[in-house]
Formats: sequence, C-alpha cells, structure tokens
Amino acid sequence: MSCQHNLLLLFLCDFAALTVSAQTCGEQVLEGTSCSIYGKTRNNEKAADIRWAFTSSNGNSAEWKKGSRRKPPAGLTIEEDGSLRFISVDQSNTGTYKYKAFNANGQQIGDETVELKVYAKTPKPTVKRECTTNSVILICDTANYKDLNIFWYEDDKILKDETKPYLTLMRSKMKKNKGYSCSVQSSPVSREHSNRITVSSSSPGLCLDFWVMLSILAGGGALLLLLLSVLICCACRSYGQHKKNQPSFETHFVYRNDEETDYETVNVTKHKKATACNIS
Repeated sequence: MSCQHNLLLLFLCDFAALTVSAQTCGEQVLEGTSCSIYGKTRNNEKAADIRWAFTSSNGNSAEWKKGSRRKPPAGLTIEEDGSLRFISVDQSNTGTYKYKAFNANGQQIGDETVELKVYAKTPKPTVKRECTTNSVILICDTANYKDLNIFWYEDDKILKDETKPYLTLMRSKMKKNKGYSCSVQSSPVSREHSNRITVSSSSPGLCLDFWVMLSILAGGGALLLLLLSVLICCACRSYGQHKKNQPSFETHFVYRNDEETDYETVNVTKHKKATACNIS
C-alpha cells in the first residue's frame, strides 16, 4: 500500500511539473513569469529545422536555430517540440517573435508570429496621513513610481471618483472611524493593494499612527524616569554628606579602680583629627 502511495505521489509531482513547464505566454506577461511560446506546423508534420527570430522593442534583432551554434541567450531554450521557453521573462524580452519550421526536404511547414509584452511588477503602496484641525489628508505613497492608476477604498468599498494620489477627508463629514486603503495598477497584469488604516473622526491628535503615538509616550516616560533618577541621586548624595559631617559616638567600658567590680559607661566623642580622648 505504501509503495502505491509513493508511486501516486511521484506521478502527481511529475504531472504538476509538466503543467508548470507547459504554461503558455500570453501577449501580456508579468516579469519573472516562466512560460513558453509555441509555433505550429502544417498538418502537425514533424519539423527537421526550427528557427526563431526576435526583434526587440528598440529595433535590435537576432535569430536562433535549434541544434546549431546560433543558440538563444541565457534564460531562453528551444525545446524538443520547437517551443521557445523563457526561464524568467523580463522587460528586455518584449518584442516580436517569428517561428519558422522546415521539413527534411527543406520545405517550409510552419510560420508563426507572436507578440510579447513584459510588464514590471507594481510596487506595493503605503498609506500615509497628515492631519489638520478640519481635515485628514491621506497619501498613497508609491515610492516615486510614475504612470500608475490609483484607486481608493473606504471599508473595502471602492470610491469611484477618487483617482488622485491623495484623499482629503473633512472632519465635519466623518460620522465614525473608518478604514481606508489604496491600490495601484501599472499594467493589465499587475496590481498591488496597501494595508488598511483606521482614521479617527475625533481630535487631530488621534490621527497619528499607532507607532508614532507609542514612541511619543515612550519618550515621555523615559524622560520622567530620568528626572526621578536624578532627584533620587541628588537626595542620596546630600544625605550622605550630611551624615558624614556629624560626630559619631562609641561606647567604652572603663575600669575605675582595681578593687571595684563595677564598670562605668563613658561616651567618647570621636573626631577625625583628634589624637587622644579625655575621660572625666
């Protein structure tokens, strides 16, 4: 039973690998995608000679032939079925690809043209806010990326008329705390969404970010602790100096004469510079 399970698992893994490797590139592809473009032959006739020609978006051209020295550059391979496989597409792969196939007699049996457009990944935006007495201004920060389509959301509902990088909220129209977020789109195949933040309808001070408020409170607490430490140190030092300047007393037992067995307690005052003690 265990052997059957292992064989089934191996079959599924091989099938998944074949499925991933057989992914077809669309006309619009996101950079980093692994995919292939295919050419067809007449009546599915087996090709003896397969060639791919590439013209980039800036006009540069190249031609590759299967089984010859004119191989595709790193990241591109011509597979056994004649397809052109991209390990990980990037924007330099944007352009026109022409497929030509010939049989053993040199007759052309395949001719295909494929357009490929590779788009960069859209950056993940972040929402920042600025507060005034009467309004809250939200800013969809895209790290200086340009040519992006921007969308705003209020409690996950899109605000249809808001497409600018900033959103102004008037406090007089805010009834309760709501969540806001933005999304940016750089291409038909790439879109990113920011985290949602909650905007307070109360005082402007509550508009600050949680971590900013926490930093302010932590800074104030640290300052208060420092002041208390200084006061305690000063008090301890003052007390130590005061105690040091006071005379100290020691109790001694003095034997008054050889015949008496009683002792008399005498307080002797000790001073720093004293050299002898007078006992009366």
